[in-house]
Amino acid sequence: ELYRCIGDTGKFLRQEVAKGTDILFESANGIHLDIDHGTFPFVTSSAVGPAAIPQSCGLPNVHLDRIIGVIKCYATRVGEGPFPSEISGKLADRIREAGNEFGTTTGRPRRIGWFDIDKTKEAVELTGATEIAIMHFDTLEGMDHIRMMIGGELIYLKGWTSLLGRGFYEFVKTIEQEVGVPVSMAGYGPERDQIEMRSVVRHVVGS
Repeated sequence: ELYRCIGDTGKFLRQEVAKGTDILFESANGIHLDIDHGTFPFVTSSAVGPAAIPQSCGLPNVHLDRIIGVIKCYATRVGEGPFPSEISGKLADRIREAGNEFGTTTGRPRRIGWFDIDKTKEAVELTGATEIAIMHFDTLEGMDHIRMMIGGELIYLKGWTSLLGRGFYEFVKTIEQEVGVPVSMAGYGPERDQIEMRSVVRHVVGS
């Protein structure tokens, strides 16, 4: 029964690329867990960036023409390792519960921090991301102010209650200006239809 589902994945992908088929790849870990470029020794056991795709999938010299960096509007980390923007106490607990930030397998609580521009910019440079998709805007909904790390310092920004508010505008605009790539998607809930695409984000940000 399972035999018909088994095949040479690399060969299949090479054939599809030769036909001009669009193929979407998804990475399971953030670039700062990468074995070569992550916060060693607090890393995973393999390369996780876009550059690892050809080797791991059997696609020599494949051209990735669109690389989407997917991040949250706050930072998280599992286990030990440096975390300059980390939040503790009741606020961290509130964000953790609202965002369901617990390990998928172990259920271990994830560490919570503010959005880190410095780490995001480094991640974009390491991966060659052409755009950013920011998720979990609903998790921080209703906060009067949020914070963001820029140049090793935490600054204050206005919070938001929707994707149409001034706080959302300031948050996204700051990221685009500091990181240098557009924010093309914004997630405001766990469902697929709660992700606003480029045209809506462009309209709200005003560019």
